[in-house]
Amino acid sequence: GQLHVEAYVTEDADFRPRLQAYAGWYQKLPAGFTVEPGYQTSRYPAVNIDRYSLATEKYLGAFRIAHHIGLV
Repeated sequence: GQLHVEAYVTEDADFRPRLQAYAGWYQKLPAGFTVEPGYQTSRYPAVNIDRYSLATEKYLGAFRIAHHIGLV
């Protein structure tokens, strides 16, 4: 598996969050499937949003089938 981490901070918080960070664990499964549970936080001046997600994928040659669900 692989740890997937990304984050950014910006001073321009009128449109984008001041801080946004994501961490997920990308894991290959048998038969070409993958799964990535993750957590994302977004910090705005007036509100903070935390989101939990689960992404699953299946590769069929050059094609990708994916399903993503999130809980805020």
